[in-house]
Amino acid sequence: MHHVFQRHQQQLIRAEAVDRVLAGLRRPAEGPVGVLLRDKKVPPFKTLFEQAVSLGDAKIHPCSMAMDILGFESEHLEDYIGEAMGLTMFLDEAKSGQVWSF
Repeated sequence: MHHVFQRHQQQLIRAEAVDRVLAGLRRPAEGPVGVLLRDKKVPPFKTLFEQAVSLGDAKIHPCSMAMDILGFESEHLEDYIGEAMGLTMFLDEAKSGQVWSF
């Protein structure tokens, strides 16, 4: 039971962190592309990222500078997201793979 409560607390903390970032924005969380994807019945980015990590060899890394600016802490990120890294480290790590950046 304690584990379930702890997991629920973590989810609430993540939701609160996202709410802080989205407060005051006038567009959907995923922007115009997210609206287009929704209208075309394509799953949201979050779902696509989760599936890519769970089904394949995909790795999702947040930008360390963006996290600093937005005040995000690693523990507030989803479990499937890897360690934050700067652009130079990211490019070095990804030089032999297929890279998509958003």
